[in-house]
Amino acid sequence: MSYNFSDKPTFISALEPAGRVWGREVNLKTNETYQRINGDPVYFTALAPRSFDKAKVTLEYLNPEQSIVELGVEKNAENNFEIKPLENKFINDSDWAYLNEDNNILLQKEKQFDSVGDFLAGIPQDKKIATYHYDLKPEVKIENYTPSNTIQTLDTKLIGTHEFNAYVEDEDLYVEFNFSDLNLKPDDDSIILKVSKGGNEVISEKIEDEDIQDFSKLIELSSLGTGLVKINIITSNDIQINNIKTKQQKFVAKTKVYPAEQENVLLYSDSSDLNFRAWTTSGLQEITVGAYEIAVNKVLKLFTWRETENDKHRQLKELILPKGGLEIIGDGYFAFQENIFFDPYQNIERLQNYSDM
Repeated sequence: MSYNFSDKPTFISALEPAGRVWGREVNLKTNETYQRINGDPVYFTALAPRSFDKAKVTLEYLNPEQSIVELGVEKNAENNFEIKPLENKFINDSDWAYLNEDNNILLQKEKQFDSVGDFLAGIPQDKKIATYHYDLKPEVKIENYTPSNTIQTLDTKLIGTHEFNAYVEDEDLYVEFNFSDLNLKPDDDSIILKVSKGGNEVISEKIEDEDIQDFSKLIELSSLGTGLVKINIITSNDIQINNIKTKQQKFVAKTKVYPAEQENVLLYSDSSDLNFRAWTTSGLQEITVGAYEIAVNKVLKLFTWRETENDKHRQLKELILPKGGLEIIGDGYFAFQENIFFDPYQNIERLQNYSDM
């Protein structure tokens, strides 16, 4: 399959959405047809006669301005993509001190480490660090943290799969989830619950469909020491989390939240890039992100907000949803109360086109 922009799209669609690409143009010198991209991401669809495990893609492009160009494939209908790098001028054109060990590249503006191993063994917390296709997760320690035995109730209703991060410091982990099965579809609505710390799984449990109507699950663990605890709830969109009760002073959702239909949802996030999608008409609404207004006015369409040069980078901001009912995906963390927000890796960010390095 191929598409050269001069013919009518058949098996490979034109680039979309229209607001991020210009119409087709012709280079008068070479007679080549092309499209200019003025925003990202952009998408195209390839119609294959059957399913394939792998795909080889050849892309011819001219990139005069962007630092990073990537290509990805959608892995499922939940907006999960596998992304591969095509070009990274931050790395290719950098004059910083360069180290390469086992294809792990370390660039240092001011040389401090003599090897990648030395850096990983002593990751500085007072330096700005950008990562690119590398999952860097050092130990987490919050200064002047005080544990509490007071139970906080987070009553924002959520739909489906979520990952939560909690901070513990010489205290028990205490988190209770209250679930409901909405029974909108006849599919299996079991819940897989996973809890891990430091890469070690401490709980892996399956709650069967027939055991879920209105159901509460308490997670109470001791002797976890200090650091980040990850709690994964893996389930269908038929399962609603009605509320969360926790003694943890710092508790956030990572990357994605899907507030159920309810009035006046208030969230806090440090994401610099946010995507909103309403799966049904009930999720259509005007959202407030800090000082910005975003109109989500079409079902299934992805609406994007991105911080500008005038915004303070990764500043904590309010997200106000008049009625919930839509999925939010960001590159940071989400809290349901301002006082419990924390970003466990606040000095580490994913390298992007607009990163200030």
